[in-house]
Amino acid sequence: MANILIVDDEESIRDVFATFLNIYQHKVTIAKSGEEAINLIEKNIFDIVITDLKMGKVDGMTVLNSIKEISPDTEVIMVTAFATIPIAVQAMGLGAYDFVSKPVNLDELKLT
Repeated sequence: MANILIVDDEESIRDVFATFLNIYQHKVTIAKSGEEAINLIEKNIFDIVITDLKMGKVDGMTVLNSIKEISPDTEVIMVTAFATIPIAVQAMGLGAYDFVSKPVNLDELKLT
């Protein structure tokens, strides 16, 4: 069982991911923004963070950078509807474990 943080500004995405991951007995925490995610990361240890790329003031790249500074062993999966090769390369270069395009195939997410 993994301790997983889901970060997305869309409630429906957060709910789908959380419901799916709970089926597999993972402990799921939800953040509605990058700011909230960084606050949670400073106070908790997560095995995995699944974060959207495009959010309000604090985007997924900022969340990724903060995670790797605070908790380098935490794996980060970036999710976006705006996938491009340069953005994926940048995320991977900053330490993202994987980069997944929306709409997300939940079985693929499970394998990741």
